[in-house]
Amino acid sequence: MFLWFQQWLLLFVPLFVSTSTFSKTHAHPFYVGVVEVNHNKASAALEVSCKLFAEDAQNVLEQQYKTKVDFGQPQQKAAIDRLLNDYVHKHLALQADKKPVQLQYVGFERDAESLYCYFEADGVANVKTIDLNNSLLYDFTDQQINIMHVMVGGVRKSYKLDYPKTEASFSF
Repeated sequence: MFLWFQQWLLLFVPLFVSTSTFSKTHAHPFYVGVVEVNHNKASAALEVSCKLFAEDAQNVLEQQYKTKVDFGQPQQKAAIDRLLNDYVHKHLALQADKKPVQLQYVGFERDAESLYCYFEADGVANVKTIDLNNSLLYDFTDQQINIMHVMVGGVRKSYKLDYPKTEASFSF
């Protein structure tokens, strides 16, 4: 019995060690972001949320802006707000009925492994088409996939962008 246990240890301990090492260096096997755009007819606004893996967002902000980022530190909130606002504006653009939409940064929150960034665009009373240009986290990895959900008048449409594709159009 003891010999069997020793053989088991020799066989499986290296597997556990290599698996735990792998999980520390590769946090997740896929890279997906989700952008949701909702037209709020009552307030004549577009409400936009971006959901990203927090670790990926942290890494790209640190790479792009050459500064340490920790979403869990309240004293960094104002600085992170500026970084996220700038980064998303460089990598996400919207047009409503072929007119550029100016996104106003609302804020961010972290939920477990996800980071949510919120934006709003006022003065959008009616919408027939929404065009998006989305390259969020494309500068982090060429494995990035961005999924977009757009809702106008209760109708939801979705599209998936695989790197390097950045453009999607929705008609309602």
